[in-house]
Amino acid sequence: MSISSSIRPTMARVSALATAIQGELSLETIVNTGYSAAKKSVDVPLWDKKIDADVHASLFSSAMKVAKGTYHLTYKDFSPPLCLTRDKHDTYWVKKECTPILGVKSFLEGPTTTDCGGAVKAITIKAIADLIGEEKFNSLLSHSSIPLNFSKSTSHTPNLLNFFTFPAHTHFHLADLSHITLGTRLYFQGVPWYGVKHPIGFGHGYWALYLDNTTSGERLYWALGFDKLVTENEIAENLLNQYNRPQSEESKDWQSQFPSKEAFLDFMKTAHRTKLKGYDVEMVRCYDEPNIKMSMDKARAVGLGFFGYALTERVSSTALKILQAMSLPAIQEPTTPTTLGIYHISLLVKQLFTTPPEDPAIPKTTSQAKNFIKWVEE
Repeated sequence: MSISSSIRPTMARVSALATAIQGELSLETIVNTGYSAAKKSVDVPLWDKKIDADVHASLFSSAMKVAKGTYHLTYKDFSPPLCLTRDKHDTYWVKKECTPILGVKSFLEGPTTTDCGGAVKAITIKAIADLIGEEKFNSLLSHSSIPLNFSKSTSHTPNLLNFFTFPAHTHFHLADLSHITLGTRLYFQGVPWYGVKHPIGFGHGYWALYLDNTTSGERLYWALGFDKLVTENEIAENLLNQYNRPQSEESKDWQSQFPSKEAFLDFMKTAHRTKLKGYDVEMVRCYDEPNIKMSMDKARAVGLGFFGYALTERVSSTALKILQAMSLPAIQEPTTPTTLGIYHISLLVKQLFTTPPEDPAIPKTTSQAKNFIKWVEE
């Protein structure tokens, strides 16, 4: 097969990812399959409205079960639930003696220690299971060389389902959110130097799902820690209130392990997740006056609220339609998950290099595409 120079780099990335899914197929087979799928996908709609609606309904249902306490996901520290083990990176892995769907249920029913990003990812996995059914979900995951797992925050751990879900675009709109759609995951940033005042705390920011519109057109979101859907202003108020709380004894004890203020602030700059660039004066003042409070106007001025980072994290309806149509014996064939994975990867690559919505603020090659390429080439 002759591959044109224009498609060759794309197919090289498809090959690398497909090889990562399963190494049993030859490189020639992987490239041929991926190339054929990429060509076929040109006229295939990437999304299916019915599947999109079903996925969103599942996301909404699971989010509300967490909000009402039916699913017990929490920031508090608990031992791993039944069917799961937890490693040093706080990633949960489904035990060999448990089916994948039992692992999902065990994680959600908890009590499970996670964060807002981990909660969003877990209910996305649940949406896939709801859509294709438990039997097919178990068959698909049982034939993967990588056990099902659930990671915290936005960290990426190996998981077959990563190739069925992906961010369609990364947007940087600090003021305009009119482009987002239901199911979009957005990041809301707290006070940038929150970690200086509260090194032991959970108010750095929230990953939130956009799940509903009110009759007035106001957007409503869900994030771990809220017992109802909330507005953007309510998220901002919560983040500010968390910053303005008195410093806890746990934070004081943790801070005291450093020999000096300079050593602590140096650690915060180099090793802590808190966004601190350009805030040296504020950091020092916060350290010197640990019970300092901030007004909403000042907090907004330094970036509290929507951070300009939105991920349209949809589930590939093309790949899932294939799964819905397949029989269980077909899914149980050793090479079938690989074929599905390659097909989905071809759609992923095509989507990443498709011109995004007409907007000068969105570059053609998005930061997600750059991260995708970097990861493949490592």
